[in-house]
Amino acid sequence: MPTGDIVRVRTRGTLLGQKVEFGVHLRYQTAAANAEDLAASWTATIMPLVLAATSLDCNWDQIVVSDTSPTGLESVVLPLTQPNPGTVIGDSLPPQDAAVISLRTGSKGGRKRGRFYLPGLSENYQNDGQMSGAQLTAVQALANGIVTAYGAGGSETAYRLVVYSPEVLTFPAPKPKKPRPGTVITDVTSYVVSPVIRTQRRRSIGLGA
Repeated sequence: MPTGDIVRVRTRGTLLGQKVEFGVHLRYQTAAANAEDLAASWTATIMPLVLAATSLDCNWDQIVVSDTSPTGLESVVLPLTQPNPGTVIGDSLPPQDAAVISLRTGSKGGRKRGRFYLPGLSENYQNDGQMSGAQLTAVQALANGIVTAYGAGGSETAYRLVVYSPEVLTFPAPKPKKPRPGTVITDVTSYVVSPVIRTQRRRSIGLGA
């Protein structure tokens, strides 16, 4: 794919009968960069950290790399060797409970800040709705690993972690929103892991949280 193209990398799995996932955006830095290579890079570099940060009940199935352009290439799916569960012990919290990892770019503005939700939290490492102990440390290590590999100046030089805010000029009725003129793509330079456990929107069993 051409240098500068943006893709979304999604890590997908299942947890207590629900489909779960988390994702980030990356920009191709070289002409040789491609979805197959990125999926393999993510599997080798990031998946060990994902397993260390998520519960035994959370099984990770595949990596999906999707072009953000509506006229781009089709998505690439890399199945992961099965079974592929997390390693954090203890009963899992409900699938809609997740850790929030915020992505920072060093610039002001909502369009230059990002975040993702990590499922697979354990009862053993939460106290009054906050992560603690080994799982908090492992989630911090995951966030650090992603930024170290793909953030500004990261070791994976063909790919760069970004906050991607596409242009949106109109919204459907009934509630108009503020237009977002122009696409904004900003390199991620740091992260913040909140210890507060958040709740994502509910869905039916089997459709994810």
